[in-house]
Amino acid sequence: EKCDVIIGTREEFDMMEQFSSIKGDDKATAETWFNHHAKIVIIKHGARGSIAYTKDGKSYQSKTFKTKVIKSFGAGDAYAAAFIYCLMHGYDIPKAMEYGSAAAAIVIAKHSCSEAMPTLTELESFLETAEIV
Repeated sequence: EKCDVIIGTREEFDMMEQFSSIKGDDKATAETWFNHHAKIVIIKHGARGSIAYTKDGKSYQSKTFKTKVIKSFGAGDAYAAAFIYCLMHGYDIPKAMEYGSAAAAIVIAKHSCSEAMPTLTELESFLETAEIV
């Protein structure tokens, strides 16, 4: 309730809302957190991308990138790390989401987790050639 930015999968939000009438409704989920302290709520939908909602009523859909999936773990951490890095460096929300999605795509295409986390240079290189799904 005290966070400025909340990032989670639809399934994670559903678990928190299991006794609520808003279960499964992304916009209603975001509004719930805006009633506390959140300024940005991102709901991730796996290969279908993510949606960011802002307290001022805007929403943004992420890009998703074609990648070879070796494993799924680590994607959320990679997404969050790249997204927050971008916000802290003045990128707008759509660009931060793009970097987050790219970081997730890179990590799930490798066997390791923390060792697979991309550097900024790796992210920018990936984005130059990545195919958008």
